[in-house]
Amino acid sequence: MKKVLIILSVLLVIGWGVFHYSNAAAAQRASTRVQELEGENAELKEKLDNIQSLVAEARSDLDDVETDVQSDEPCEDTRAYSDASDVEIKLNEIESEASY
Repeated sequence: MKKVLIILSVLLVIGWGVFHYSNAAAAQRASTRVQELEGENAELKEKLDNIQSLVAEARSDLDDVETDVQSDEPCEDTRAYSDASDVEIKLNEIESEASY
């Protein structure tokens, strides 16, 4: 009977150790995953900031185009043609950045 109690005690201690080890390993995996997600989030935030900046520049160029087109001067003699090209370039950059 004494041996059975000793064996049960040893098994209980081993089971307790395995349980806590598995909990610690799971916590470590979760912590690693959180760090990975934080890194990915930072990258996505940077890309979003880049896209927002490009959109703001494109809007500004588009406003310039609209202003120039509404003037009495021919489009080729104003910055409208150049600004329209700038808008197209920025929109292509936005599309490229967003595709990542």
